[in-house]
This record gives sequence, C-alpha cells and structure tokens, in this order.
Amino acid sequence: MLIVFLLFFIALLLIFSNKNTNVLYGNNRDLIKTAIVTRSPVIDKEDIKIINIVDINESRIVGFSSNGYLGVSLFEKDKNLNYVMNYYELDSHSESSFVINYDNNSKIAIVVLSNGNKATNVEVTIMNHKYNKDIPLYKPSMFIFKDDLLKKKNHLSITINFFDSLGNQLI
Repeated sequence: MLIVFLLFFIALLLIFSNKNTNVLYGNNRDLIKTAIVTRSPVIDKEDIKIINIVDINESRIVGFSSNGYLGVSLFEKDKNLNYVMNYYELDSHSESSFVINYDNNSKIAIVVLSNGNKATNVEVTIMNHKYNKDIPLYKPSMFIFKDDLLKKKNHLSITINFFDSLGNQLI
C-alpha cells in the first residue's frame, strides 16, 4: 500500500512540475522571438523582425515578419505579470489582416500588417463604418483597429481592402 501511495505521489509531482513546460513568454523581444519560433517550424529566430509591439491593458500584440511571412502573436498577462502567448497566426501574403480576441477574450481587434512592398493604403470597413490608413512603402508596418462595433460578436461584418499607390485594389 505504501508503494502505491509513493507511486501516486511521484506521478502527481511529475504532472504538476511539468505543467508550465509549454508556456511561452513574451516579456521582452528575445522571449517573443523564442515563442514565435517554438510555434512555427518555418521560421528561424535570427530571421524574425518585430514590426511593432503594442500593449493594451493586460494584452501585448506583436506584429512580425520573417522570410516572406507576416504574423501576429498575442500575449496576455498572467497572475505573476508575465506575458504568456495565447494566440499566434502566420500568413504568406505581403499584406495580411488578422481578427484577434484580446484582453482575455473580452475585446476584438483587427491587426493589419504590411511588408511595405506594394500597398500604400488600407481600408477597413466594420459594419459599414470605413477607416483608412496610409501605409508607408519600403517599411514593414502594423495597424490595430479597435472599435466599439467590434464588441458586437453576432453578425459582425468586416471588409479589408489594400490599395497600391495608383489607387488600384490589390488582391
């Protein structure tokens, strides 16, 4: 009986001691890059260029580029005030947009990324309300669109269009 109890205790100890091995932190640029590489088999840490880091309340939104990819990572503060990765997405287009839930899933934002090669303007339409942002050429950029309309999760209508310097819509 004592052996069974010891084995049970050792098993519990192993389970709880390995609980945080999959936690990816984003407290600084190096940890953010490590978290991204851990999530993506196609990215090398040396090739990651962080476009921008934006802290909103308890959330940290990170836009990045690497070897033709654009991506976004979301980190949320835990009880120890560490930023823990809870969302990651990667795209291979020169302009990308991501709809993310932040602030512990209580709010929605649209993150728009550009590598700076083609688009000079982005138009975001949220429930028939249009927002335009100029995108600088030859420089990666990130924009975050937050709107009270995004709180309405039911039947949310979002359209995102990118335009070149001549006003032509990019596909």
